Amino acid sequence: MSQDGASQFQEVIRQELEFSVKKELEKILTTAPSHEFEHTKKDLDGFRKLFHRFLQEKGPSVDWGKIQRPPEDSIFFRAANSWFSSIICLLVSSKKNYYL
Repeated sequence: MSQDGASQFQEVIRQELEFSVKKELEKILTTAPSHEFEHTKKDLDGFRKLFHRFLQEKGPSVDWGKIQRPPEDSIFFRAANSWFSSIICLLVSSKKNYYL
């Protein structure tokens, strides 16, 4: 595969990942309690934007030394299940599998 072909393939994979994430986040949003809908929507939109940036950047994607505990009022603490952590693991492993 030529360098141009590889770049095109990577772009298609990026687009597919972003579309899949968008659809999954929309599904998750439908499960939010009505009193937390706007806050959850804001959190999920922030995640979607962060994931987009994650896919666009080249090189090391995470500087683990800079990772900090999320705020107590974030979606991480409000979630009843570990679904959000599972999504993050899935997305990170997807990126590694496609060498993006």
